[in-house]
Amino acid sequence: MVRALANLVDEWQQATGVAARFDNRAGDPQSLNGDAPLNLFRIAQEALHNVSKHARATAVDIALELFDDRLVLTVVDNGRGFEMPGGVFSSAGLGLIGMQKRAALMRATLAIEWAADPEP
Repeated sequence: MVRALANLVDEWQQATGVAARFDNRAGDPQSLNGDAPLNLFRIAQEALHNVSKHARATAVDIALELFDDRLVLTVVDNGRGFEMPGGVFSSAGLGLIGMQKRAALMRATLAIEWAADPEP
């Protein structure tokens, strides 16, 4: 799974021209089973798709970290952010909803933070 994420980031960077860096701080996590590796990959894939489609970012950092027994995937971009009154999932598009559902399948939490005042 780690190799697949690294390849995803490299291919995405080449396709979009947006600088992207993958930092694996989790080693080769063995705790994922079943569909969890695929769901984690698809969440990363959708996050990068959203960056290229909406963020107008020039750089993205993706990190995979292990905290105690929790595997954490973080995607941070320097894009314009967005605002969703009522919460991110109340008026989210299908991509964000799909990410949330994939996280739920793994009994995981999906947290999204964004800029409060997006640029025009």
